[in-house]
Amino acid sequence: MSGPLVSGETAAADGSPSATVRDHESATPPILDVATLAEIVPAAADRWPDRPAVRSAEGVASWSEVEADSAAVARELVGRGLRPGDRVAICVQKSARSFVLVHGILRAGGVVAPIDPMTPTERARRMIRSLEPTALVVDAAGGRRIDPESADLGMSPSLVLTDDDLAAVVADADSRPDGLLPTIEPDAPAYIISTSGSTGEPKGIVHTHRSGLAYAELACVTHRLRSDDRVAGMPPLHFDMSTLELYAAPLVGASIVPITDAELRFPASFTERADAEATTIWYAVPFQLRQIVERGALEHRDLRSVRHVIYAGEPYPGAALDELLSAMPWAECSNAYGPAETNVCTVHEVSRPILGDVPIGRPWGDVEVRVVDPDISLPPHDDARLDPSPL
Repeated sequence: MSGPLVSGETAAADGSPSATVRDHESATPPILDVATLAEIVPAAADRWPDRPAVRSAEGVASWSEVEADSAAVARELVGRGLRPGDRVAICVQKSARSFVLVHGILRAGGVVAPIDPMTPTERARRMIRSLEPTALVVDAAGGRRIDPESADLGMSPSLVLTDDDLAAVVADADSRPDGLLPTIEPDAPAYIISTSGSTGEPKGIVHTHRSGLAYAELACVTHRLRSDDRVAGMPPLHFDMSTLELYAAPLVGASIVPITDAELRFPASFTERADAEATTIWYAVPFQLRQIVERGALEHRDLRSVRHVIYAGEPYPGAALDELLSAMPWAECSNAYGPAETNVCTVHEVSRPILGDVPIGRPWGDVEVRVVDPDISLPPHDDARLDPSPL
């Protein structure tokens, strides 16, 4: 799906070889040249070892620290019996540790399968059983909700990990022996995004390393991500929009700012954090952005660091979107559209004045779009509703 890319070797500041990067004609800085999602963190640590990777309430972690911690998690999982292709259900809140967890699972060859921590207990258990995971990771809230000890989830107790287990693994990362991790192929499954289940039970959409990386590369280029960006991690892990911070941001060495559920629940708390961290990229659903405009105490915040607001997941009423653009006139705004199977397939750069409905935009990358009438027939080529211009 990605556009034309040219590979090239770069050198570190001391002249030694560093991670290979790719230059896109409109991308600055270059994008890391990796073949799988599992390679992203090691390549980022090789390229930018001391650059801030994750900024959380606990402090700032560099890419080299995230690499060491995710490697420790990966070796712990492999040591407990996880094999390439095994599914790992995770029911955890967004945090710096959840970023490490996701990349640790990928590096172990596992398939990340996030579960909404707010899902009712029985529904969450049904989702886990339908995923047929080999392992489960829960934080305190997820553990109370799922109660894996009393639920028959069909997995070995040694592969049920808690947040405390992860904390011990990460704290002991430096003293753990190095060990070989499995080689991951690009077409191996990487993560599963479950649909909302609005028409019944949720369905799992499997993405390979190749498909996840295709999205991440295109997101870097289309949204012009930069190494000095600070991406606000607003979407929960079970929502496909979280892939921007998980996989795209690291490709350019940007920092990730995980936003907690409590901060998102109170818009003024989110804007306070966004101001303090000088976030530059927001990616959220319109409902969240409307709440931020209405109750985010914007008049008391300095949010001029925010240079790009991206929304997806649902339509944004034109009048409400105009309020957002009026409140943050310095920021670019994009509407990203696509089903869970593709994550994104079209993008529209929003500008004022907003007249009527906001378009879903034009195809990005190598996406091909076919527009049909309600009877699934192709409309005439001269139909005035169609604009065939590429993105």
